Amino acid sequence: MKTFSKELWKKFMILIFISVTGYGVFIYSIWSYFVKQSKKDITTAENFIKDEMKEPEHQVIEEFYNMALKESPKINELYIVLNHKGVEYKEEGTPNIKITETTDKIQEIGHEDYFLLSKKIKALNNETIVLTIIRGMSREKYFMGKILKLLSCVIILFSGAALFISKSFYGTVVPQLKKLEEATNNINLRSFEMEIEKSSFFVEFSNILYSYEKMLKRLENQASSQIDFINNASHELKTPIFIIGSYIDLLKRWGGKNKKVSQEAIESIYDEVRNMETLIEKLLFLAKQDNIDVIKEEVELGGLIEEVIKEMEIIHPSQHINYIKNYFIIDSDKDLLKHLIKNIVDNAIAYGGGESVNISILNEGSAKIKIKDNGAGITEEEQTRIFDKFYRAEQSRNRNLGGHGLGLSIVKSIADILKLDLSFISEVGEGTTVEIRFPVN
Repeated sequence: MKTFSKELWKKFMILIFISVTGYGVFIYSIWSYFVKQSKKDITTAENFIKDEMKEPEHQVIEEFYNMALKESPKINELYIVLNHKGVEYKEEGTPNIKITETTDKIQEIGHEDYFLLSKKIKALNNETIVLTIIRGMSREKYFMGKILKLLSCVIILFSGAALFISKSFYGTVVPQLKKLEEATNNINLRSFEMEIEKSSFFVEFSNILYSYEKMLKRLENQASSQIDFINNASHELKTPIFIIGSYIDLLKRWGGKNKKVSQEAIESIYDEVRNMETLIEKLLFLAKQDNIDVIKEEVELGGLIEEVIKEMEIIHPSQHINYIKNYFIIDSDKDLLKHLIKNIVDNAIAYGGGESVNISILNEGSAKIKIKDNGAGITEEEQTRIFDKFYRAEQSRNRNLGGHGLGLSIVKSIADILKLDLSFISEVGEGTTVEIRFPVN
């Protein structure tokens, strides 16, 4: 597994390697240029001597040499030596280099201390002259020594600065990483809070912390939803399980002897099973509401409400529902919207006291659905809690009315998901009106 310190050291060594490599390439390039220039100087001097040797007045070697020295290109550390019949003609200070062979190639003497060309040339009188041109490199080597020292100092200073900056950076970053580690180690299901001061961190780490906190918030909400689901389910299932258990005991004792008791017990068990099924469906919906995918499409409200009414008439055949149809198309998630309307209508029927339920669609710049029951209504104090899970108004807590106090919680969740404006208008003795206003299409 990689560690921050090892990776930082690795990057530092790569940086040093690149610097040293660049340093080497730079030095090599300069020296190659000097060598190339020195060989070019030798070639220039050679061509000059050859051209001068073709002149008739230069056939006397002593005169030619004196002239060559005067007129030859003035190049630092360039020496010309002429050898004619064993006699050498050279200027004072010419390096004493032993020549072992004559060739057309430029030779290297020592560790590139000198470059030398020694070759035979013909004069106009067909006499053979050995031409030797020597190019010294002491000035170039002195210059290269200065550059080497300067660049070595630069490399050392650069490496020291890079090492110092790396250690300082490491010393700053590691404590912050340790704080992050300590903060994350303290997180558990009981506490998702990160007690850490972000202002002392690098901006990049602060951004990570903000993202991490958002993730923790999502995890906390999910954990809370799961815990709520378990607690609520266990709380709400106690009563139906107890009732089912009681009727099973009744069947064991009297079921075989009394058909009326058996039938009553079976019907009650069936009702409680259906009740538990509805409860679990609602709890599951609330538990996964943060992960619901909204699939928008064109929805015709009038037809959707007719579908809901038909389903309600099957469940509540004696219930009268007044509906004034109006044609209106919106963009929304059809299934979620149908679930919302169905819960509101079901709630109006359950607490409407058997009176008719009125449904209408209005065009007020945008679509608005009104669902009104003629029940007992609820007080202003109770209206502030109607969206709480498992809350039921005082007059609706009779078990015979059914329900679990989850319908309006689901309605509120769907309204938030679909970004609908939901309002309740209720007065005691006057019933309740629910208005669903859609965004402008």
